[in-house]
Amino acid sequence: MMESSAKEERYFQQFKGSKYKFFHSVFDSETQERMVVYQALYGDQISWVRSEKFFSGKVATDGKTFNCFTKTDNNNYGNIQ
Repeated sequence: MMESSAKEERYFQQFKGSKYKFFHSVFDSETQERMVVYQALYGDQISWVRSEKFFSGKVATDGKTFNCFTKTDNNNYGNIQ
């Protein structure tokens, strides 16, 4: 049986500047790929699912390389409802 991480809220900032609340890792039922569930901390606060590989990976733009998402201190975000 595959293991999933415990449900743990963490906060991240995308390389573009947007802020997100990370909930936990899950598995895609078809591919068995590990995915992450996270929620935007702006606008309609939509929840998203993305591959863990991409979420924790790097992206190159304008000749510079950045982490796609960087863990941050949750005190900067206030409460989401």
